[in-house]
Amino acid sequence: MQSGIHQYTGGLSVEHDFGRLRGTIAADVTRAQYSDAELSDGTSLALSDRDRWAGELRGRVGYEISPALTPFIEVAIGKITYDEKRDTSGYARSADTYAARAGVAADFGDKLKGELGIGYERQRFEDSRLDDLAAVTVDGNVTWSPRQGTDVDVGLSTTIDPSTTAGLNGSVIYTLNSAVQHQLRSNLVLRLANAVEWTQYPGSASSEDSITYTTGAGLTWSINRYLDLTTDLEYERKEQNGSSGSDVLTTSIGLTAKR
Repeated sequence: MQSGIHQYTGGLSVEHDFGRLRGTIAADVTRAQYSDAELSDGTSLALSDRDRWAGELRGRVGYEISPALTPFIEVAIGKITYDEKRDTSGYARSADTYAARAGVAADFGDKLKGELGIGYERQRFEDSRLDDLAAVTVDGNVTWSPRQGTDVDVGLSTTIDPSTTAGLNGSVIYTLNSAVQHQLRSNLVLRLANAVEWTQYPGSASSEDSITYTTGAGLTWSINRYLDLTTDLEYERKEQNGSSGSDVLTTSIGLTAKR
């Protein structure tokens, strides 16, 4: 089954310092739309019951104990609203979301910076037949520049992903990713990326947990100050309990316009 997913995201963030205190208020809005799925027998399946809006409001306060270290706390509330009141299985999947985390941000200059936070997130569905979807979250990133023209990024993220399977509330996705960008010439940049993604279905016996490995490489050639040519090659391996797994190889070539 193949379906196109169109996602649009917008946001606004305001930051202000009060002496050693660092304050941030941010709002994000996301729109997800699904095209009809094409089945193996040539027919199509409408997936409009997955179309939804998601909004979130976040507040964060940090205290600079030194120029390099700033501990912080962050809270967020949000709302997920589906276009259709109930999906094709009769479940009302609109939900309220709540999250909180604490961590520390580090800034050691241009060479090394990042942050790490641990928290808890809960999604409470409108339909009482669906259990709350909750998880301990671990999120962070580190950016290291060992030499001029070379950047290394390592990231951790936790995502709660709602489901449309009857009786299933959703999954929790933990992702570890890394990326290296190296400037081979003034107009040529090499990119390497790797990721490991664990998908867990809390309290579900009907869906199997899975792990996905992704590795890829790409080149960006600056043709001139207004136009970039990009080429990418990516390999993905997905392993799931009770199945033989799947492999996907993707190649792409594109042009990026700049001003």
